Parts: sequence; structure tokens; C-alpha cells
Amino acid sequence: MIEKITLSASSLILVLMISCSQPVKETYPNGAVKREVISGEGDTLIEKYYFEDGKPSSEAYYLDDALNGTWKTWFSNGNQESRGVFKDGKQEGVWSYFTDEGTKIEETTFKSGVKNGISKTYFPNGKIKSNGIYAEGIQEGEWIFYKDDGAEVGRKLFRNGEVAK
Repeated sequence: MIEKITLSASSLILVLMISCSQPVKETYPNGAVKREVISGEGDTLIEKYYFEDGKPSSEAYYLDDALNGTWKTWFSNGNQESRGVFKDGKQEGVWSYFTDEGTKIEETTFKSGVKNGISKTYFPNGKIKSNGIYAEGIQEGEWIFYKDDGAEVGRKLFRNGEVAK
């Protein structure tokens, strides 16, 4: 049986670039760079996207046709939106997310693309909002919740993603 394989134009360009080791550059109508793919160390490829004003919007590293390495995104004002690491195409380790003003709003640990480990959320003022653990993508154990002034609001015990009774 023959299966149909569908690739987006960007994916096709990336596959071709990998096989030919040639840089790729796309531009906006005004001539500013929109996207570029360049060779990094060894077999690593670096894919960068830009806003029309030239500021970076994302940066990703590929190895063996999969996301491998640091992943970063930015808001159009230049502040970082997110950062983390991919391993074999899946999120791995601590990932951080920010507001467009630059304040961290979440820090979550991933293992093989699934939330697994400590997770913290923050209020826009930078104070911690919640703190708990994910086990295989499910809230587990004691989670602590806070008010935006830092005072503890309460605690909830989770078992298999449900509040324990």
C-alpha cells in the first residue's frame, strides 16, 4: 500500500537544505530577511525567523531532521517570549515563558515532550502564583497557590490530575 506524504513548503525547503547543505533565505516584499536556514557545527542546522523590522522572532536548531538544541522565541518588541531545549524533536528540561514586558510567567520541566517535574507560574509582578509537580503530564502531589502579594492562598493535593478528597 502506498501512503501519501504531505510536506509544507517550509518543511520541503528544510529537507532540501538538509540534503544539499545549502543556505536558505526568504525575504519580505521590502527586502528584509523573513527566514534563514544556515549550517551550524557538524550536521546542525539553524533556522531563524525575523519580524519585518529585522528583529528576531524565533531560533531553532535541527539535527538528524529533528529539533535538537535551544529553541527561542521573541515578541515583536524584542523581549523574549519563550526558551527551552528540544531533544530528538521533543521538549526537554526546563522551559520558560514570558510576558511581552519581559516578566517570567511560567517555568515548567519537560521530559520527552511531556510536562514532568517542577512547574511554577508567576504573576505579572514577578511573584509566584503556583508551584507544583507534573508526573507524565498530570498534576501530582501537593500544589501551593499564592496571591499576587506573595501570601499563600492554599494548597491542593492532586492524584492522577484530580484534586484528592
